[in-house]
Amino acid sequence: MHPSLPLFTFLLRGQAEVSEKKCSFAGKKQEMSHSPTIMCAYKDLENMELPNGKTVKEVNAAVRREVEKIYQESWSKGVSVPFLDDAGNIYLANPDGSEDHVSLDRKTRTYRVISRTAQPGTGRFAHLIAG
Repeated sequence: MHPSLPLFTFLLRGQAEVSEKKCSFAGKKQEMSHSPTIMCAYKDLENMELPNGKTVKEVNAAVRREVEKIYQESWSKGVSVPFLDDAGNIYLANPDGSEDHVSLDRKTRTYRVISRTAQPGTGRFAHLIAG
């Protein structure tokens, strides 16, 4: 999986023991209400079965495939796809595989290019462009 694709962070509600190194859960399925929220490392959660019968890892893989599909469909129509980095900066992933750092004017709903951060075919999502 490409490291910059979004992954959803799961907040779990249920009976759990949290140590510095890992989380352990009582039972496979947890009641998702009536308990305090805890955070655990992804590696400790990825094989946990959710109420829908799928694991966290399976749900994340499905989300990743859907996000990739959205990018590819948008690019096929010539539309650049906005995304945020960890610091909250806005970028556009362009149909040619390039990438632009942009600012968004919320009143006019327009982007202004600040700088080109990746040339065609070298952006974070360029691997999704069919050769």
